[in-house]
Amino acid sequence: MLFCPEALAKRRAEVFRQGMDGVISETEAGKRLIELDPEFGGGYLALGNARLTDGDREGADPYLWQAAVRRPCDHAVYFAIAARYLDSDPALWHWASTLGFWKLAFYMEVPSEIAEGMRNTRRDAAG
Repeated sequence: MLFCPEALAKRRAEVFRQGMDGVISETEAGKRLIELDPEFGGGYLALGNARLTDGDREGADPYLWQAAVRRPCDHAVYFAIAARYLDSDPALWHWASTLGFWKLAFYMEVPSEIAEGMRNTRRDAAG
C-alpha cells in the first residue's frame, strides 16, 4: 500500500510503544506487527533484532532480509544485518554497515539517539 490507513498507523504505533515500554517483548511486538500488516517491514526487523538479542544469529537471517525487502531505505535494517554478520562475514558486515550509514546520510540531521548510540559504540571499541 502506498499510504498506510490512519487506523492501521495508530495500531502499529500502539504495538511499537508497548514493545518499547516493555509491556510486550520485542518478539511479541514483531509478531503483532506482522499480523496487523504482513507487508510492514518493522515487524520483521523486530523479530530479527529479538533473535540477535537472544544470540540466534542464523535465526535472525530470514527476518532481517525480509525487513530489507520491505524497508530498503531504513538504516536500522542495514545496521541489524551488519550486527548479524559482525563475527562471521567481514565483507557482508562492511557492505551492510556502509549501506546503513548511506541511508543515514539522507537525514537533514542524524537523530540524537542514533548519534548517542554511535558515541557509545566508539567508547566501547576504545576499551
